[in-house]
Amino acid sequence: MATTIPPWPHRPGGPHVDGLTPGEPDGRPATFSLLAGVWLTDHDRRHRGNLWVWPGTHLRFGQYLADRGAGALTRVEEMNPGPYPKIELGEPTQAIGSAGSVLFAHYLLAHNIGDHEGAAAEGRRETVYYRLHASGHRDRWREVVTDPLAEFQ
Repeated sequence: MATTIPPWPHRPGGPHVDGLTPGEPDGRPATFSLLAGVWLTDHDRRHRGNLWVWPGTHLRFGQYLADRGAGALTRVEEMNPGPYPKIELGEPTQAIGSAGSVLFAHYLLAHNIGDHEGAAAEGRRETVYYRLHASGHRDRWREVVTDPLAEFQ
């Protein structure tokens, strides 16, 4: 579960990708197919601990990995800060919606926690995240990260 307790002044300067540190015991990155976030509280106003996302970055990150090989995910030092590679990010947007909504995000989508400008009495933002794996994902993770739509066809 992820929470953001106000006030939280963090404005994300850049994004990250989950599952790189720590990775799996066998040394591979802890990739997955889809991130599902269930909002336990309202996220209906901006700057209230919302998740920030950079639309389209999952495709650009996939191209980055296609050019360098899936093993580039294990070279975190090449993706600092973040970890996220130096690719065109575009403008971020804050995910908004009401409690009970579900956010689905591709594994490679650039994202980060946002600021919470509310007062302490306003309450915290709460989200439960699940890392979903398509059947056979672990066996073909290299293909999946270099072809971001492979599991969605």
